[in-house]
Amino acid sequence: MGLRDEERRQLADIERRLGEDDPRLAQRLTTLRPGLPRVLWTIAALAALFIAGGVLVAVGTGADAPVVVVLGVVVAVGVPTFIIWRRWLRRLRPPADPADSAAGGETGGRPGREPDGR
Repeated sequence: MGLRDEERRQLADIERRLGEDDPRLAQRLTTLRPGLPRVLWTIAALAALFIAGGVLVAVGTGADAPVVVVLGVVVAVGVPTFIIWRRWLRRLRPPADPADSAAGGETGGRPGREPDGR
């Protein structure tokens, strides 16, 4: 069921006022899309990496190729561990302060970094 012209005008007016009142919220709503949450995508990717690594280990064992076996172990264990570790560190990081990022200079507002990169 389509909207009537008056309803479309009212909706456009509401969208315009929202954009004026809270531009950040309006931007988030325009980019909002239905789909699977990031956590489900991450779990699916980790499972795919584990399966692909297992296949590489099996193929490497059958072909008597130790390099392929090592590659399979890295894909099955190393990459998922790295991804989980990065997500865990991101979750533990304190929320960014907008004042820090505005005046952060070369450090990008990250605490604990000197301007020379140390």
